[in-house]
Amino acid sequence: CPAPIPIREACMRARPRVVVRKRPLFEHEAAQDFDVLSCQGGTDVWGEGDAAALWVTRAMLAADHRTMYCEHHGFYADAVFGEAASTAEVYNAVLGGPLQHGSTTVLCFGQTGSGKTFTLAGIIDILREALPSGGGRWRVSALEVAGNAVTDLLHASARCVLRDDAGRCTRAVLLPASSAEADAAG
Repeated sequence: CPAPIPIREACMRARPRVVVRKRPLFEHEAAQDFDVLSCQGGTDVWGEGDAAALWVTRAMLAADHRTMYCEHHGFYADAVFGEAASTAEVYNAVLGGPLQHGSTTVLCFGQTGSGKTFTLAGIIDILREALPSGGGRWRVSALEVAGNAVTDLLHASARCVLRDDAGRCTRAVLLPASSAEADAAG
């Protein structure tokens, strides 16, 4: 058995971490709009440094329809990565330590075009190089859930279903091509 650790440290290791990655504006966005997001704070996900925040600026027009003003809203997270951050920086901050200590789940959430697939694909590429091929037992899954549809990003976006196995672990099961086509048709 490993040596016991203090309860505070155990709680800090066990709690989920919230990490935000801001994508750069697309050219058409930059030409028509202004950037309303600002990143503040650090990228030390596992440390006890300063709080990180994503600030949203909301341009408003007063009731007199002449006076413009801005509201600023901060959303705090364990780490915030700006648009200049590479996927390798995100990987090292988020997965560098946890992969040595146990299981890790990366959940990407956001609207269409927000960079979820881009970030996850980059992380998977880095994992391919980082995971030892000779020893250890590794299981990597990359699933996209959109409504009721589940696709496996590691198998050319093949359709799959989620099932519990005998040990009550949830597994993604690939659907045969004919089942996936029939399921997609309706």
